[in-house]
Amino acid sequence: MSERESTYHFYYAIYNLRNPSSNIKLGNSTILKFDDLPERVQEHFIRWWKRYFGIYTEWAKTEDELIKRKKTATFIHLKVRARSDNKAVEDALRLVRDGVSILSFLYRIYLPIHLGFYFREDLVVSGGPEDYYYIPNLWIAEYQSKFDEQIPRLSSILTKPKSEIERKIRNTLRMFAVQVSIRNVQVRFVLLVTCLESLLSTDERDYLGWKLAEKTAFILSRNRRICYQGVRDAYQKRSEYVHGSSRATITEDDVDTMQGTVISALKKLIEFADSGHTKMKEFDEFVEITKFRE
Repeated sequence: MSERESTYHFYYAIYNLRNPSSNIKLGNSTILKFDDLPERVQEHFIRWWKRYFGIYTEWAKTEDELIKRKKTATFIHLKVRARSDNKAVEDALRLVRDGVSILSFLYRIYLPIHLGFYFREDLVVSGGPEDYYYIPNLWIAEYQSKFDEQIPRLSSILTKPKSEIERKIRNTLRMFAVQVSIRNVQVRFVLLVTCLESLLSTDERDYLGWKLAEKTAFILSRNRRICYQGVRDAYQKRSEYVHGSSRATITEDDVDTMQGTVISALKKLIEFADSGHTKMKEFDEFVEITKFRE
């Protein structure tokens, strides 16, 4: 006999994204400020911040200063239904990572997720503690309300993609979030080129780098020759690295350039989907028409 399904509430903190808007839907979850958390959730976070004050002495001289800083974090609330605690934790982590991939895409930085508190609606017992660990040289970002307009559209694509194009966008968002969490420049670059290929390529079998570069140049750039050559070079560098060539030289500038290209291409594909298109075949036809118009 299977266990009865219960409703669980999870509260996560993202400490390197500060001063968020509140009650913004993010995938299957919701962004909250500290003051909007339930009272017992607030109390739980404060208890743990006080307990771990000793490892944060480089960030705050006093306990009160630490708590004040921690309260500026972005908090995420997620509700899931599951038949066991383990399954609830597993599903919640998968869903919250999906949602945070949107923020990673918008801010272009690694956003570690800390589980602070969870509880089951049908039990008095609640859970924790927060999973603290030290992450050196973490970028700190101020939350920007201008992104609030983009989050609902990205959330709908992430949670309920309605077409082939939206599934490609969803997959690219997930890969993009993975690459910002990685420090190795070469691996990030490989993932970014893969993001672009996953986003724009269809059923091509031959001349993949050439076709990818051509598509990218025609949809993104006024200076198409430079854009085309940049993507061709990037595709070649990825191949050299993957196949172990000693010629593969990849720099931070390469990563920054490819990251900007992926973001621009993804936004362009969202615009295309928003104009009523659903299939990549239609996108390929659009590129061909664009080519012959000029």
